[in-house]
Amino acid sequence: MTDHAHYRLVTMIDPLHRESSSQELHELAVHRETCAECERYHEAMSKFESRLERAMKVDVLGRDNVGLLGGRATPPSRGRHKQWLALAASLLLGVIVVSGGWLASPSSSLAADVVMHVAKEPLSEAPVGPIELQRVLQSAQVQMLPSAGTVTYARRCPFHGHIVPHLVIQSTRGLVTVMVLVNESVRRPVDLNGEGYRGVIIPIEGHGSLAILARADNWKDINDTVTQMRGALHYTTKANNS
Repeated sequence: MTDHAHYRLVTMIDPLHRESSSQELHELAVHRETCAECERYHEAMSKFESRLERAMKVDVLGRDNVGLLGGRATPPSRGRHKQWLALAASLLLGVIVVSGGWLASPSSSLAADVVMHVAKEPLSEAPVGPIELQRVLQSAQVQMLPSAGTVTYARRCPFHGHIVPHLVIQSTRGLVTVMVLVNESVRRPVDLNGEGYRGVIIPIEGHGSLAILARADNWKDINDTVTQMRGALHYTTKANNS
């Protein structure tokens, strides 16, 4: 099954997916339909590839300009000068497109990775005891107040090279998933949408960020849900980022 990272890698190497097998093309298309970030990435890379192909078809020197190895080259005419400018502009625009995609990719990739992790994680419905909950949360130096609701799932999960608390809470607004991401910083809230989930990653000053998700059909009163979950978490000291 194609995930976010695989889709980005394939698209970066082969933006138009010309070298992909029919099976891989199908899997890529299915993933793109459910991942808005990858859809935008695919469009940007496809436009860049098309511009680059058009730019490379420009007859820059022309037949009359033999070049360095074939003798004296005639000075470029005004028309060919414009072609040079068109080539340079196309290449520069391509660089901007790709650079913009890479600059935007950290938060986009984080969002997609959070959604994929949550979607793949098996869940249980049994209430988690306070001792087990404390064990899961202690590495992030955070405590959860009873106002959050009943915790039905608590695990310390590997994520981006770190161990992070992953919780599922039966709140007054339904099941809510929370990931405490003390090693992941975002400058502003990042929307989460995919695999049947909706949510947001919010910045937590001095403690990375907090991902809050719910099933898309239960994602109501967004601001109230975020406020409830954020208010129920109490960071005791500066995170140790281990």
